[in-house]
Amino acid sequence: MRVEPLAFAEEFEGLRLPAETVHHLRRVRRVRDGERFYVGDGEGRVVAAAFHGEELRALGEVISFRERPERIGVAMFMPSRERLSWAVQKLAELGVDDIYLLLAGHDRRQGALLSAAAVGRIERIVREASQQSERVFLPRVWPNLPAGEFITTRGGEIAILDPQGGVPSLERRIWLVGPESGRVDAGEDVPRYRVSSSILRVESAALVAGAFMCGLSERIVVSSSVVC
Repeated sequence: MRVEPLAFAEEFEGLRLPAETVHHLRRVRRVRDGERFYVGDGEGRVVAAAFHGEELRALGEVISFRERPERIGVAMFMPSRERLSWAVQKLAELGVDDIYLLLAGHDRRQGALLSAAAVGRIERIVREASQQSERVFLPRVWPNLPAGEFITTRGGEIAILDPQGGVPSLERRIWLVGPESGRVDAGEDVPRYRVSSSILRVESAALVAGAFMCGLSERIVVSSSVVC
């Protein structure tokens, strides 16, 4: 079912939209009074609605979508601001459920934390990308995660991307993209997956990882067919 245009509510029960979303619908998408669009809560609930002057009215019953049985996530060491913004935008568009933003002293940012303003900006980018791609489930962004701690606590779910790795599969539900230094401190029990024989930039590798994961999850591709 198409839910287009889609807008995420500030308050779903009261059908209240953020001011910038109303501006986008009215001025950019040219949604007129009485014209149908969809309002979502970001957690799978959607309702058709229409503007009537300043009022927003529901046009039917709430529709509930079912989330995929198991979440998929991409973990990445953070590149510079614009490259990071591009990466999270594309991961949201593809359908990745969780985006983990890692930091370490040997990464490009030298372990510097994202500010609250930067985290807010990334969350807005993800929200807008999800609306544009008609995702009824908003992906979750996990910022400022110390890489060593993340790998230790989530090790049983993680695979590390490596040009010398094996055939990727969804036996591991979090695929980790290393920093530009190429150094990822992890034990030998963490598998390595190959999604390209080339050395990719962080944001390129994250995009390829997300595309592979979504393709496997949605059965667009099968594991035996993704050897590069």
